[in-house]
Amino acid sequence: MYQTTFCLVAAANKLWTAARLQLRGCKNNYFCALCERNLETAMHLFVECPYSQEVWSLVAIRAGCLNLHPSHWLPEHDMEDWFCRLANQGTKRAHTLAILTLWCLWKQRNAVVFRDSKKSAQSLFTEIKDTCSCWISAGGKVLALPGSSMFSE
Repeated sequence: MYQTTFCLVAAANKLWTAARLQLRGCKNNYFCALCERNLETAMHLFVECPYSQEVWSLVAIRAGCLNLHPSHWLPEHDMEDWFCRLANQGTKRAHTLAILTLWCLWKQRNAVVFRDSKKSAQSLFTEIKDTCSCWISAGGKVLALPGSSMFSE
C-alpha cells in the first residue's frame, strides 16, 4: 500500500528531494544523498544516479528482468514518462520488483539524509532480495517463480 502511493508521488515528481526543497526555500544539502555528485531530483535519484544504477543492475541481472537494467532504458527527461515506460514493459513480476526497488532506494536515501547511514549497493540489493522473500512468504505470488527462488545465485 505505501509503495503504491509512494510510486504515484514519485511518478508525479512530488517527492521532497533537494531540488523541490530548494524551490521552496528550505535549507538542504543540494547534492544527491547516494552519490553526492548532482542536484538531487527524483529523476537523478532513481534513474541517473550511479549508485541507483548499480542497484538496478544487480536487481535486473539476478532476477532475470532485463527491462529493469539501466542499459535497456530509453533516455527520458520526465519521471512520469520513465516510470510509465518501465511499468508497461515486462511482466507483473518485473513491475512489482520495480516498485520494491524504487521504495528501497527512497528508504536508503532517507537513511543517509536523516541518520547518516549509507549501505553499499550490494547491501541494498541484499535488502531488496530479503524483502522480496518476505513478500513471497506473505503470499506475494506475482514475485514467486515456480520451483526456484526469485533471485538466481
